[in-house]
Amino acid sequence: MRRLAALAAGLTLALSPVATAQNYEPSDTTKRALAAGYKALFTCSGYFSAGQTLAEIQKNELSGIYVDYRPVMDEVGDANIVESSKSVLVAFDGALPPRTAAWRPGIGCSLLPIG
Repeated sequence: MRRLAALAAGLTLALSPVATAQNYEPSDTTKRALAAGYKALFTCSGYFSAGQTLAEIQKNELSGIYVDYRPVMDEVGDANIVESSKSVLVAFDGALPPRTAAWRPGIGCSLLPIG
């Protein structure tokens, strides 16, 4: 009986969607969207919250990031700071809207969803 229970438990784990979800490889568009979101959010925080210059943000916030996303950072657009709306936009795909981070009093910068 114990052997049957152990076999059933092992089979359940082997067929679990969680086990297959670990092998997910994000698409190039997803990687660019992540990198653009990172760039928008960290530029927004550095510029509007910390008062850093773009050169300081590049040096302090946008270098030394997660190794897998370093090459992708070069593929996304430059950070476009919009003073009037206190937001930062970063393009990542010609068919999709840019990633946007917006600064709000008392909250700081938040990354908005795509679209």
